Amino acid sequence: MTVGRPRTHSTAASRRYRSPKALSQRHFDGLRRFHIPPEMIEAAGIRSVSDYEVRELFGMNGSFHGDSLAGILFPYVNRASRRVGGRVRLDNLTSNGIKYVSELGNRHLFFPPGAWDLVDDPSVPIIIVEAEKSSLSIAALAHRANKKMIAIAVGGCFGWKRNRGKREIAEGGTEPFTGPSPDFDLINWATRRTLLAFDSNTSTNSDVRRGRSLLQRELVDRGANVAFVEIPPLEGVNGPDDLIAVAGDEAMLRAIDMASIPIIMIRAG
Repeated sequence: MTVGRPRTHSTAASRRYRSPKALSQRHFDGLRRFHIPPEMIEAAGIRSVSDYEVRELFGMNGSFHGDSLAGILFPYVNRASRRVGGRVRLDNLTSNGIKYVSELGNRHLFFPPGAWDLVDDPSVPIIIVEAEKSSLSIAALAHRANKKMIAIAVGGCFGWKRNRGKREIAEGGTEPFTGPSPDFDLINWATRRTLLAFDSNTSTNSDVRRGRSLLQRELVDRGANVAFVEIPPLEGVNGPDDLIAVAGDEAMLRAIDMASIPIIMIRAG
């Protein structure tokens, strides 16, 4: 179908809407810049949190001395709409450059409102992104374009790997180990078109490329048809949400349509 030019949402225009009670106007206006509608923001339960709230909620009282952990909380919910974790995008970088903090013990992925209703249908493509606001921005785009699509955020290039508990070791005792989030086991991947739309710095950051490559292998092993969506490194653009905000819906839809199937290199050993 032909998608019309999306309406832009300047900060001034977004102030026509009042933010939900739990969300500051500044955080609300920031999300609206990525064309995320107010009803989706409210349905996702996003709220502003203070430094004290984050430390108490996430059990981080002994960490990040001298840093403020105030920011915007993205709740993670399961299929039954119960909160099972969360991640906070900090208002200010910590002294060692951290932009996000995750709730201790969070083993889950971020699903925008309505996404769980579609996970059992393998004909609905899944697009996997790094950040929660990218997930919400793409979910809103799919609604505007009248396209069925599930946008899942993994919480960073290696965020899809979570603490899976402890396992026994040959020498005796146990050791902690990581593995794919258990949420992967709840999704029907067989033959499903799956797009990995990591941030534009994938081309320059070897860690991001490695995280994407490992996730690709994991999903191929589960039967998914995986392709890469390349976010163009335009001025002011890093994630898919930035592309939508800066260049509009058509730019993101073009990037999705041009998704390429990666070459898998197999080496002996």
